[in-house]
Amino acid sequence: MSTRLQRDPYSDVIHVEKTLNEHVGDLRFLPHLVLHEAEAWVLACPEALEIVTGKSGLAADVNNLTRTAGGPEQVNDGYDTAPARRLAKLYPGYRRTTDGPEAIHLTGLDEIRRQCPHADAWFRTLEEHLGTGRTR
Repeated sequence: MSTRLQRDPYSDVIHVEKTLNEHVGDLRFLPHLVLHEAEAWVLACPEALEIVTGKSGLAADVNNLTRTAGGPEQVNDGYDTAPARRLAKLYPGYRRTTDGPEAIHLTGLDEIRRQCPHADAWFRTLEEHLGTGRTR
């Protein structure tokens, strides 16, 4: 982490993953760090999140948040602005362990991949490594 160039979140996370990969030095090791936390993927599921929580207008609020940030993976990771804290501000009853995973499940990985390029790159790496790559 201390050797990050701190240009942008994507460059930083790729740098840390490459460093981890070099340190481990095993072809089976395919590092992935979610930008900025798992809730980044939840932010890619606004409609499902509104269904799961039952909070009217939550999808619009989440869409505004991600649009302003430039996408779910771009939502700031500061202490007060991390994705999970932002979700908790938008919906104080947000439960990380149930609401988020359920929204991701209802939405599906194809939509996560469409909105989260870093996650998509990792899934492609897994598919290539396992020989299960799909054509897009």
